[in-house]
Amino acid sequence: KKKEKTTRGIADGLNKGFRVTKVAKLASVPGRKGHRGARKVIVRDVIREVTGYAPYEKRILELLRNGLDKKALRLSKAKVRCLTPACFFIAVPVNSFFHSL
Repeated sequence: KKKEKTTRGIADGLNKGFRVTKVAKLASVPGRKGHRGARKVIVRDVIREVTGYAPYEKRILELLRNGLDKKALRLSKAKVRCLTPACFFIAVPVNSFFHSL
């Protein structure tokens, strides 16, 4: 641990300076990165409820209902052009669809 400097309230010397109370620091930006706020989650849910699903999302859900997982993944991969986001792309509509049942 670092030893905190104490000021003497004098303008000269090693511990010079005006005596002040330390202000607590806020959480750093990297510490909060990727964290969704409660308000943002609610807003996204309302938007999804109002707008519904895109046509390709409806098709993915239909494919998953019929047990064609691989075809649904291929469709989402064609939309996103990469496998890792494509899996997430499938997971979002599926989770929200099955939670609404």
